[in-house]
Amino acid sequence: TPNERIQLTTSDTIEGVSWHMDQLTSATSIAPPVLRKLPFVVPSREQLPPLDRYAHLIGPEPDQTRTAAYVEASRGCLHQCRHCPISPVYQGRFFIVPHDIVMADAEQQIARGATHITFGDPDFFNGPKHGMRLLEELHAAHPELSFDVTIKVEHLLRYQTQFARLPELGCLFVISAIESLSDEVLARLDKGHTRRDITTLLDRCRAIGLGLRPTLVAFTPWTSLDDYITLIDWLLDEQLCDSVDPIQLGIRLLVPPGSLLTQEPSATGWLGPLDEDSLGHRWNHPDPRVDELFDSVSSYLSDHAGGDALQMVIAIRQLAYAAAGRTPTRDFDSQSYVRSWSPRMSESWFCCAEPNAAQFAAAQSSNCCPVPSVNG
Repeated sequence: TPNERIQLTTSDTIEGVSWHMDQLTSATSIAPPVLRKLPFVVPSREQLPPLDRYAHLIGPEPDQTRTAAYVEASRGCLHQCRHCPISPVYQGRFFIVPHDIVMADAEQQIARGATHITFGDPDFFNGPKHGMRLLEELHAAHPELSFDVTIKVEHLLRYQTQFARLPELGCLFVISAIESLSDEVLARLDKGHTRRDITTLLDRCRAIGLGLRPTLVAFTPWTSLDDYITLIDWLLDEQLCDSVDPIQLGIRLLVPPGSLLTQEPSATGWLGPLDEDSLGHRWNHPDPRVDELFDSVSSYLSDHAGGDALQMVIAIRQLAYAAAGRTPTRDFDSQSYVRSWSPRMSESWFCCAEPNAAQFAAAQSSNCCPVPSVNG
């Protein structure tokens, strides 16, 4: 802390934790990631604020809320999606947190009042047997406990038996990074799925009554205005506006230091220098109208934060068609749109996104920590 300093030798032990100088990031050097199996311990949460100070679940019904806990069953990821900030760090490595550790962490937070658990794993089905065993035991011990997970489209389609059991074990919704409807963009990002796969997944989620909350990377160097319009119209046609946080339509691709995207042959055409303040490389779209649309959408989202999701999507649709100089082939009739309730967290979930000024300001005003930089 600023007012308390400690002296570390080459290898020292503080409260049972071994510190090695070559594994510490300082103002002048960045330590390499620890890519080996660690002796996991149950997280110590006694000194943290109470759970009701954190994000909570809005649901299962519209007039209900639940206190939420955050638990990790694994770290790292088997996949190397090119845009993911995890890929350059873990390089396809994946580590399971021991079963007993995960259960003990969940139990201690349930004892503190949690009735919903958000599993923060990059992909809960990297270890499907491990994950399902945890869910089965938690459900047996706490039948009323609900949860949500994050799982790749390709894993949800591959592990159909496990996927079909999620609702019966208490899963209210699954977050899945569909990112885009453009097969070209999906291939550039190496997402491992196609637009057809997204359609298949949506149908299967509806068949088993499982909420799907897609996340998007709406603006990339390869996303055209037509792609963006297609995405907006798809959300309206599939009646997904209540399942997608409007902020998802203002997500601009983050290209962090070491990103696999920097190795792409076409990167020289769009990749700019590293901007430490924004935690990533600058980039410009080859079509200036796309960047202008991003600015317009960002301003609209900022001015209408907390507004009705459907009305916000309709307004953004108008911005997109105007940016493309197109007139919609059909008007959208909001009166015929069927609203459907979708449980969600009280704070929007998103990643792979460039942070904006409002987010930095919020972090500073929270007094919880200084604004981070790529130098640690």
